[in-house]
Amino acid sequence: MDLLCEILNKSEAHIPSDSVSIEKFNELLNTIYLWRNDMKSNIMNIRDEIKNDMNSNFMSIREEIKNTLSDVQSEIKSLREEHATLRQNVSNINIELSSFQNSIQFQSDEHGTLKQRVDEIARVASEQTTSATARQKTESTPWNNKPDRQMLKSVTYRSIEMKTL
Repeated sequence: MDLLCEILNKSEAHIPSDSVSIEKFNELLNTIYLWRNDMKSNIMNIRDEIKNDMNSNFMSIREEIKNTLSDVQSEIKSLREEHATLRQNVSNINIELSSFQNSIQFQSDEHGTLKQRVDEIARVASEQTTSATARQKTESTPWNNKPDRQMLKSVTYRSIEMKTL
């Protein structure tokens, strides 16, 4: 109505004098006023629809973000738990590996010790075998089968000399 008043105030100087023209002019002003109200109403409806659509879209986007954030937080929590488990497993493996290394070193040392003992036993056995073989050879000589009296006297004399010294 404000626009109609403004138009009427501005156009009073241009208003035709005959009544038909005034009616048509008023009718035109009323039509313009109705169009204006329709346009205003349509614009308000469009604005409200856009606003509602934006709000509903915003709410759905907000809900999606909230769900996604919740999923991401759950996944992060799960990954942290898996990470802690993996760290513990790696720690356990390192402990076991260290234990195996110590065991291997111990067994290697034991192997070295056993090898030295076996070598020593083999050396002693070899010496005893050599000594036994030498004794067998001396016992199997013909002069040893029947004791030689001269030789016995000589050995006895020498052992007495050694004792007196």
